Amino acid sequence: MDNAVVSPEGAWILFYGQADPNIKEIRRVPVAGGPSQVIATTRFGNAFSNLIRCSRAPASLCVMVEAPGDRKQIIFAELDPAQGRGKELQRFDTDPSGIYQWAVSPEGTRIALMNPPEAKVHILHLDGKPAEEIAVKHLNLGDAFDWSADGKGIFIDTSTAKGLALTYLDLRGNTRTVWEQKGNPNGSGGQSIWGIPSRDGRHLAINGWAENSNVWMIEGF
Repeated sequence: MDNAVVSPEGAWILFYGQADPNIKEIRRVPVAGGPSQVIATTRFGNAFSNLIRCSRAPASLCVMVEAPGDRKQIIFAELDPAQGRGKELQRFDTDPSGIYQWAVSPEGTRIALMNPPEAKVHILHLDGKPAEEIAVKHLNLGDAFDWSADGKGIFIDTSTAKGLALTYLDLRGNTRTVWEQKGNPNGSGGQSIWGIPSRDGRHLAINGWAENSNVWMIEGF
């Protein structure tokens, strides 16, 4: 069970599992409990690390992604928790060697995505407006990526001279540090700092990582 998300109305948990090396099964399970059911399959590969994202009520959009075999595009499609895969929403040309992060905006009208080494965030509009591009300057981007609750910015993780930081990026490219964890950025297995806002925007859940090592000397055994 990987990267679980809650459907906008709060009735379902959506997640994916491995069916074979090239296919992922997208499943739903009731929040109240019960058996899981397969609602869609997708070719996932390793072009991106998350497969399903949802908007927040009163919006009702969930999105799934697929990468063709040559990995030159990402395909975004609707995902209905009851009916499964729906219509195609967008295609985005990609670097086949990239590892892309993406997220659906809270109101369900935009998709943001990035390949961290490119130092830019792409905003795809689902209502026909032209795509936008936000340059991210002077930051070493990581792979954690989520919209703010008001849809006016994105929380991303970055590495700094002191360690790891959670950074807020607004849609004009301005940044500010929200939280910093000092220590080796490559410690704890190179884990990311992730910030996920509450639906009302009043709280922000942040995961941080700590690593401790101890050595004992045993004699006389």
